Amino acid sequence: MGAANATIVVSFSDDALSGEYYMAELDAEANGDKTSFPAVSPPPVYFIIQHDATLRILNIVSTNGSISGGGTVSRTKTDTALFAAAGDDVSLPCVGSASFSFTFGSASVSVNGSTATANSGSFPALANVSVRGTFKQYALNANIPPLAADETYDVYIVIYFGAA
Repeated sequence: MGAANATIVVSFSDDALSGEYYMAELDAEANGDKTSFPAVSPPPVYFIIQHDATLRILNIVSTNGSISGGGTVSRTKTDTALFAAAGDDVSLPCVGSASFSFTFGSASVSVNGSTATANSGSFPALANVSVRGTFKQYALNANIPPLAADETYDVYIVIYFGAA
């Protein structure tokens, strides 16, 4: 029995929008941390999207199957942040309620959207970051053709963003 892989591609109606905040990825929690799926009767493949108010989703299509959903879910994203000096900015893994657990040094941190800024502290400051955010969740329902045991089939999910 072969396997199916899902890949997310993002496209913008205007290249100037590509610098705006967005995040799109397979939903590890809903998919049980899987990135490859059985080709025979594949389960829905869930993915999540988060973006700032300057963007809107124009369309979501796939190279196989259909897209459904659009409800909201809460997810926690984690990362490591290093602040070398006061005034340093670090990108967060998503927008939401952030907490910082410093493992070396310390810093007073302010958060604006998807960016954290060190205000003052003992530098360098290294922190484990946990951010709880709200995402739009969608499902890909693919129709995979029969595959040999060693074959894989790639399905692409394309998300089109435009200006809000």
